Formats: sequence, structure tokens, C-alpha cells
Amino acid sequence: MSSDIVEAAFGRDAVAILEGNAVESRDAVPVWYNGITMNWKAIALGALILLGTCLLAFPVQGEKGPDRHVAAGGTLSFERPSDFGLAVTSEQVLVRSYIPPCDFGFDYCLYYVEPAFEGTNFESAGIRIERREDLATDSACLTAPPAGYIDFEPVVHQREGYAISVFAPIQNAAVGHYSDGKLFRLAVDSTCFEFETRIAASQFTHYEPGTIDEFTQEDREALEARLHEVLRAVRLVDRPDEVLFGELE
Repeated sequence: MSSDIVEAAFGRDAVAILEGNAVESRDAVPVWYNGITMNWKAIALGALILLGTCLLAFPVQGEKGPDRHVAAGGTLSFERPSDFGLAVTSEQVLVRSYIPPCDFGFDYCLYYVEPAFEGTNFESAGIRIERREDLATDSACLTAPPAGYIDFEPVVHQREGYAISVFAPIQNAAVGHYSDGKLFRLAVDSTCFEFETRIAASQFTHYEPGTIDEFTQEDREALEARLHEVLRAVRLVDRPDEVLFGELE
């Protein structure tokens, strides 16, 4: 531990201890810290220095895990890992892109914030979570086409006490921009939850050659896998160990 750190943390007397010098205590009792005569203040100060040295030498083991949240209603919980932001209104989404990471009207938006694809035509990625109160029956929840689609047959997975449907792919496009992803519906306890994954990008061919790097298919697959990892962390509160969104196609 350097003298500057010791002085900043414990004062000049502590520097004297570190360097083996004598100081005069406030009780007017001469103290030689390399010798035998010590007062109680010197002992306490020495203990503080030893503790400070240990704290600097040995970092705290482990890192803070993802934040876990319980959705309104108390049925579901989900995680917000460190590479994602969390918003409950569109104004809270800090990523600005032509196609947003989550469509408006969500209850929760988990949006990707890592700079891994800066300098490419990648725009945004996220997971939209919404309770669909308008889909009042299990049948409507599982089979009603997503917004913008008229006829879309999902794949339905029946489980004990709940069911999940998968609509894929879900695609959007605008001039020079596009997105794709998947939409999942969970019917449980007469309640319908909707989850949509999305990855948005701009058309790479619209840029002058050499001005940006390409957001490649390999990049897209890696990010899609990351979104699915986050989705896998969604759990029923009363079944915290059961993976709802495993290998669903």
C-alpha cells in the first residue's frame, strides 16, 4: 500500500507507521512503532492499515447477477442482464433507431445496449413483453394472428398448466430499413402474455463502400441467440426452476 493511499485514507500518523518512524501520540506518550512500546491508538491504527491492505489486495469475488423483476400481476418474472436496458414507456428507451427495439404499447421493453455492433448497419434489438388483456381466452391468446397479419398459423406447445404458441418469422420493413424476429404467446391461469424478439438493421447496400462494416448473418445469429438466452430467463413465479422458452420452433 503506497504512502499516498495510506495518508488519504488514515492520515499522516498512518504514514509514519508504514515507514517505521516514531510519532508523538496525542496522549503525549512517545511511541516507536518498530519497537515494543505502543498505545491503544497505535494498535487500532495498525489494525486499520492491515484491513485496508487486505481490501486492496483481494478484490471481492463474483459479479452482480442480472436484475430480476416480477411483472405486474405477480405471475411472471424476468431478468434484465447488464447488456440490456429496461423501459416501461417508449420515452425510457435510450436506443434511438428507425425501427425501435420494441413496438409502442409494451409493458416492458428489454433493449440491447452493448456497443458490439457500432460502425455497422445494425440498428436495434430487443424483447417486448406485453400482457394481452384483449385476448381473453386461451384459444384467442394462442392463435390470434399478430398485428399486421391476417392469416398466420402458429406452432403450439401444450405444457402442464400452460401453453405457448410461436409465430415466426415476424418481419417489418421501411424504406432502407428492416427487422425480423419471433412472437411468442403464453397462456397461463386465464391470462395471456406476449413476447416479441426483434433485430433491426438498415440496408447495407445503401451505404457508400467502405463507410461502414456489414452487420453479417453471423452477427445476427449471435445476437438472436443472446435474445433467446434472455427470453429463457422468463419464469413463472410459482415455478422458478422451469424453463418456459426452451427449444421452441
